[in-house]
Amino acid sequence: MILLQCTNVKLFMKYIFITGVNRGIGFFLTKELLKRGHSVIGTYRKASFNNNLQKLKSAFPTTLNLTCLDVKAVEQNELTRYLNSFKAIDILINNAGILDFGNVPFDKLQMDDLLRSIEVNTLGPMKITRLLLPKLSESTSPRIFHMTSQMGSIADNQSGGYYFYRVSKAALNMFNKSFSQDYPNITSIVIHPGWVRTDMGGNHAPILPEVAAIKISDLILTANNLISGNFYNYKGEILPW
Repeated sequence: MILLQCTNVKLFMKYIFITGVNRGIGFFLTKELLKRGHSVIGTYRKASFNNNLQKLKSAFPTTLNLTCLDVKAVEQNELTRYLNSFKAIDILINNAGILDFGNVPFDKLQMDDLLRSIEVNTLGPMKITRLLLPKLSESTSPRIFHMTSQMGSIADNQSGGYYFYRVSKAALNMFNKSFSQDYPNITSIVIHPGWVRTDMGGNHAPILPEVAAIKISDLILTANNLISGNFYNYKGEILPW
């Protein structure tokens, strides 16, 4: 199934909350959505604020709001107070994630390291989603998108390895599926952004981040409840679980 994607359709401004906007696909998604006239609330870790993010803030001073947040250690009261200035959040994009330690052989794994991947890639999106539920419930068309990976697909795994990353993303996919059943009024899907030329993807990745951001933005802005709970790539094609 390929979704209908319409980049020229005039849409109402959305308030969009995105984690990890300082670099990679998070940065380019933020830039693309701002260019389309939407308002973005972006988070970054304290040490990761950079010149590109500062330039983007200067270019969109009223529609880009930035706040420091580490998804591993979300301070509920602090985030809640910050969000009080916004009546509703229309779209949540759980983008922040890590690919730590590379492809370590199973017999060399340090199990404590797995906890860090799960804290960021699985529990982080779960915490943010729960904290933003009250604001999402105020939207007339609430949507949640989790940046996952095709490496989290059990059916697609033909090479093994990458235990930490695969396990944490597969768990994220399962969270999304359960959430979509429990909250049918909120469109909720997981998106594989492709092999993108970012710090995580490396210089040999075939997909430019600007291209991925355009296609993912199309998907995000046109998604509805009919596709909730599904697993898509950045082109809007369904992926196997």
